[in-house]
Formats: sequence, C-alpha cells, structure tokens
Amino acid sequence: MREVTVAATQIACSWDRDETLNKAEKIVRDAAAAGANVILLQELFETPYFCQTHKYEYLHLATKMKDNPAVRRFQKISEDRCGTPCCSADQFLRRQWQQCLQHNCHD
Repeated sequence: MREVTVAATQIACSWDRDETLNKAEKIVRDAAAAGANVILLQELFETPYFCQTHKYEYLHLATKMKDNPAVRRFQKISEDRCGTPCCSADQFLRRQWQQCLQHNCHD
C-alpha cells in the first residue's frame, strides 16, 4: 500500500488576486517540499468568499475552469512538480469512479 501525505490549507484572501495567488502558491510549494502528495486549497480561494450574498457585481468572477488563471497557474505548478495536472476534488473523484468502473465492470 502506498503512503499518501495530505496537506489542507486555509489562507486569508484579499481582492488583490495576484497577492492571494502568490500566497497560495508559496503555501502549496512549501507543503510539497515538506512531502505532501495531495494539497487542498479552500473553495474559492482567489478572492474573499463572496457567496454569502447574491450580488450581480460578483458574476464576472465566475469563469470556465479551462479559462481560470488560478487553475492554469496551479496546473503548471503541478505538472512541473510531478507530471500530474491539478484538478478539483470533483474531477478527482469522477476519475477515481470511472477507473473503478473500468476495472470492476465487464461487458
């Protein structure tokens, strides 16, 4: 059985996305250097958590995953570090489920 080290992060976020992404990247790199294989960032970490209220002024923050600057940045970090792209927990679980089905189901 393979041992996996998980790091869960929690950072204060600001409306300065570059500042927040730089902070998150440092934490991710530090966790990886300390041996973490899986590193979890909090939900919507690019800006302060804005989902408590529904305001149209926040709609511009929603992007497709493939167009999101934070996703692209952390995919690059992940690929440089271990050759594996980063993904959301939902994507990871979906891939695991698909692999499980492929290995356990027969035509």
